[in-house]
Amino acid sequence: MADMWIHEGFATYTEMLYIEYVYGKEHYEKSILNLNKLITSASPIIGERNVYCNIFINNNIYFKGALFLHELRRKINNDEIFFKILKTFQSRFRKKIVTTNDFLTIVNELSGKNFDDFFKRKLY
Repeated sequence: MADMWIHEGFATYTEMLYIEYVYGKEHYEKSILNLNKLITSASPIIGERNVYCNIFINNNIYFKGALFLHELRRKINNDEIFFKILKTFQSRFRKKIVTTNDFLTIVNELSGKNFDDFFKRKLY
């Protein structure tokens, strides 16, 4: 449950990418801005590990997760690398249970930069 943002945030962000693909960048940016309005608390989106925690209670894992991916894309500032990260993450961990650290490892590896602090600041 602690890393459920990966499942839900990626799904929500995929909706934003669909909007960008079909309607263009301007509609994508408007949709991203609208996600901000849906966030109901400043609580972290990564829950406590090894215990049941209801991180669905305020729906932030959907919206904050998608916004995190949007901000990561902007920070990387290279769509070729960003989308390679997403494809590599999917192919490397297909049909497996994943953690935030699994995703971070791929981001650091393929970007050639260290995003540890960015992840801590935005997710925890």
